[in-house]
Amino acid sequence: MQLLTFKLQSETCGFPLGQVREVLEHRPLAAIPGAQAFVLGVINLRGAVVPVLDLRARLGHPPVAVSRDSAIIILEIPRGGQAQLLGCLVDGVDEVLGLDPQAILPPPRTNAAGPVDALLGMARGRERFILILDPLKLLPPEAAAPEPRPAPDPVRSAPSQPAPSREVPRAPRPRRTVAAPPPEPVVDPAAPREKPALEPAEEPITALPPPRRTGAGADG
Repeated sequence: MQLLTFKLQSETCGFPLGQVREVLEHRPLAAIPGAQAFVLGVINLRGAVVPVLDLRARLGHPPVAVSRDSAIIILEIPRGGQAQLLGCLVDGVDEVLGLDPQAILPPPRTNAAGPVDALLGMARGRERFILILDPLKLLPPEAAAPEPRPAPDPVRSAPSQPAPSREVPRAPRPRRTVAAPPPEPVVDPAAPREKPALEPAEEPITALPPPRRTGAGADG
């Protein structure tokens, strides 16, 4: 088994090398409002948003100022069929160390939950024990990858479309034609106007005088 060993206060810790993606120098972080105290923030790693933990605070140690030896170890943690990236701020990176799996001891058993829960085991180093940490147990709830959901059924998820309505063709209505009024005659204002013909006035009817009688009948 190969480990990437690093310093954390006065202790020597290690991550399984198969879960270490890369090691970065310390850089500015974007804070997350409302995050837990040991979550320092996030970084943009080639388009991926990676949360970064203060490993000291995560394991219950007091925080210290960042030095030039401080580094961020990027871990690739399989979770739910996906790879979750997680950054851990450490005091300094040591070396890659190969260990015999039989030389790894199980972590001590305690009844209290705490930093011991993050241990995979312990190995005897040159001077002291090496604490082998489990990256999966370091994930905060906010950084945990969501469980994969089954893909939606395209048949069921497709919105139902109304059936096309069948319209019965209707016969066109006959158009009603309205005769246009005859055009009004155009009157030339320069042309002489004709005087209207005057009707002859009716002559008054006068009474005729009675006829005169002539001859013998007139004397009698």
